[in-house]
Amino acid sequence: MTLEQIDYFICAAQSRTFFDAAEAMHISQSSLSKQIMKLEKELELTL
Repeated sequence: MTLEQIDYFICAAQSRTFFDAAEAMHISQSSLSKQIMKLEKELELTL
């Protein structure tokens, strides 16, 4: 787990959509989704 992944998760939780979160973080929606999936896999739960 990285601080970057936690930042992405927080932004996604505060945004209406993953697309909005990705725009706010200046990354692609695909990259955001992949980082959230990695975090979920590492924590063994659905966020």
